[in-house]
Amino acid sequence: MIEVLLAVGIIAGLLVVVLFFYQQAAQLRTELLLDAERSAAARLLMDRVTGELRTARTHSYYATPMAGGADYIQFITTDLPSQANWSGERFGRITRPETDLKFVRYGLEVSAEDTNVVGLTRTEEPLVEFRTVAATSAVLQATETNRTSALVITDQFRFVWFRYWDGYGWVEEWNHTALPRGIEVSLGAEALPPETEPAEYPYEVFRRVIYLPNSAPVEEDPFFDLLDPAPKTAEVRR
Repeated sequence: MIEVLLAVGIIAGLLVVVLFFYQQAAQLRTELLLDAERSAAARLLMDRVTGELRTARTHSYYATPMAGGADYIQFITTDLPSQANWSGERFGRITRPETDLKFVRYGLEVSAEDTNVVGLTRTEEPLVEFRTVAATSAVLQATETNRTSALVITDQFRFVWFRYWDGYGWVEEWNHTALPRGIEVSLGAEALPPETEPAEYPYEVFRRVIYLPNSAPVEEDPFFDLLDPAPKTAEVRR
């Protein structure tokens, strides 16, 4: 009887150990799958933002072609017209005007019930305006109707941080007549803790620095003449 009880105890102990390692392995596998999915989503999102920012351009009507802060960015970009413009709709006619210019806005969506961040939203609308005011007073912004119907493109990221390279250093706001030379985009899965600066974000972050080919050279744009001519060193965290 004692030997049987001893054997049963040893078997039970071995089963507990095996079950513990199995749970650890299953948890590790789940975490690796989540990390892989998050990395793939970050790469796809970064590629999409990069493609749109690299086709950003100025506009003869709007004084500021790009405006943004630390948690949002809005700009004018170009895109190919839809296939209907090439193949024609019914009876070979186009029933609505279409432009290759569009206004795009990225930002964080906050829940209406509380202050929790839902995810990253994207707003897109064709850049077709009736020119009733002077170009210097035209302001580029999303309409209220379009803002309320903004599309949440991903709920895996609840932190976004934009920084703008002005030729000499990084700034967290941009509202000028010229495009910045580059934009740094940072994404995080967790929301920014209260009373915490974006530079002190404590969790894992995905970061990419995007160069804007259509930005004017420093010596050719009057905006950059107002900057301090002495270059400043800027640290890019990886």
